[in-house]
Amino acid sequence: MKKTLQYVLAVCLIFVFTAVQPPENVFADADTGTIRIVHTNDTHGRYAAGEDTVGYARLQTIVNGDGQCADLILDAGDAFHGLPFATVERGGAIAELFKAVGYTAMTPGNHDFNYGYAHLAELGTDSGTPVLSCNVLYEDTEQPVFTPSVGLSVQGFRVGLIGVTSPDIYGDTAPSNVEGLVFADPAEYVQKEIDRLHSEGCTVIIVLAHMGDSPELSWTSERLVSETTGIDVVIDGHTHDAENRLVNWKDGEGQALCVQTGAYFENVGVLTLTVDRETGRPVDLSTDCEVLVSASQAQELEEDAGVAGLVEGIEQRQSAILGNVIASSPQEAAYSWEAVRCGQTAVGTVVCDAYLAETGADLACENAGGIRGGLPEGDVTSGDVIGVAPFGNYVVTKEVTGQTILDMLETSLSLGLRNQAAWDAGEETAWPEESGSFLQWSGISVTWDPDAADGSRVVEVRVGKRVLDPEKTYVLATNNFVAASGDYPALAAAEELNQYGGCDELILRYLSGQYEDASDWTVSLDRTVFTEGSAQTESSQAPSSAPASSKEPETVSSAVVSSEAEPASDGGAGVWIAVAAIVVIAAAAAVVVVMRRRA
Repeated sequence: MKKTLQYVLAVCLIFVFTAVQPPENVFADADTGTIRIVHTNDTHGRYAAGEDTVGYARLQTIVNGDGQCADLILDAGDAFHGLPFATVERGGAIAELFKAVGYTAMTPGNHDFNYGYAHLAELGTDSGTPVLSCNVLYEDTEQPVFTPSVGLSVQGFRVGLIGVTSPDIYGDTAPSNVEGLVFADPAEYVQKEIDRLHSEGCTVIIVLAHMGDSPELSWTSERLVSETTGIDVVIDGHTHDAENRLVNWKDGEGQALCVQTGAYFENVGVLTLTVDRETGRPVDLSTDCEVLVSASQAQELEEDAGVAGLVEGIEQRQSAILGNVIASSPQEAAYSWEAVRCGQTAVGTVVCDAYLAETGADLACENAGGIRGGLPEGDVTSGDVIGVAPFGNYVVTKEVTGQTILDMLETSLSLGLRNQAAWDAGEETAWPEESGSFLQWSGISVTWDPDAADGSRVVEVRVGKRVLDPEKTYVLATNNFVAASGDYPALAAAEELNQYGGCDELILRYLSGQYEDASDWTVSLDRTVFTEGSAQTESSQAPSSAPASSKEPETVSSAVVSSEAEPASDGGAGVWIAVAAIVVIAAAAAVVVVMRRRA
């Protein structure tokens, strides 16, 4: 009986182990552990869960995981600046969300410097998130501005986190934001931190880099890995790519996995490292270690109630801030979707004036599609300004030739005539697809012939008081969207000089008189003038074959917007310009405002 019972038990055990196979490598798990990393980059002020954005509430759900909470939550830069949600409190709202989610560390992107490096350090403190960068140094002392690296114990392993910032981005913020700093050789300073962390017992090295992988850049994550030895993972940012590749070390004896999630919270990266318990080193490192969770996939996840509630509270708090009066305008700078696409408008000139005030450029332009509201007569609020420029774009300067400016004007004026024809026809489907690429300007006066052929309409252009020279170079300020637009290829190909703050920030500072020469800048009546004329009656920079126009000259100019209750003096601007401006503004105010999606 006893032997029979033993036989039955043996058969049962064989059945159990045959029917229910253990997971593959289950016995190897005793020799390895895992480190789960959740990472983001280049969110640019995006924060809410939606069709195209994961958002912080769903990020928290991803962090929490099904079985294993994330061990490290890392960001590779450009988080604190972008949409008005981020900029209206100078990064403070994003800092709150970083703290709620529990970020482990971040490295700064170029736009994180937009508030100045001192304020960036404060945001790191407020968010409870160490800002890491080993190669951003004070110019006079050569000491690091931020913490170079940190060593942490994670799942029983010693992990070193290093931050590094590409020297390529030094000019990708306003010069005043990085004044007194140098961005030193990344490979040299990262290698120093690798060696130091190894000496302290760290066996896994993770680098947070704001570099990217574009071949147009002098520094990339691939170059960084290939000029150093010892990096295991690079959490990358800056170029907005979905990056996932292995790169060999300098000595050829190891590899690093370089990953990047894209941009704008479209994805969240989840990286799982398997680590040998005896050596503390990653094993089986491959591109399969990285998984991207897209915004569409994240929609299936529940939003974390705590973080979602925090987002709602911040939005309510900011609604009060947006009601703050920042300036007083003696007259309305009206907006309509159609008018801003067909001719120079008061609000377009105010926007471009703000760009000139910040950058000191020779001239400025803005695409009609980037303007989404007007400015009222009387009190102007922060919300009004954000309504004008709600997209989170930022301002850049480029060096362009006079010929490029002429070409841009020809393209824009031709598009404006097509837009006007569609408006006159009253048919929505008649509008050109690229209608929003019509340009608003400041700093120039243009005489043009609407009856001339495409490419021959511009009769004369003056930048300031001087006739434009096609061979000369000028500094042009515009938003980053226009700067890369395929509608203006010569501009897109031109060298970028600097990057500045958000469009809404610059407009707000301009209207509230935060520039030393604000009283001069607010006198905009003679800054942007478009006059209809002909090549026979005006000196010309355009082909002399342009036909004469039978139309009387017409001048379009801008509104005066001041931080004072009364408008500033125009400093001797012609009375006829002021009269023409008032006529145009009155006409614009009568147009029905029609909001459409940005072209």
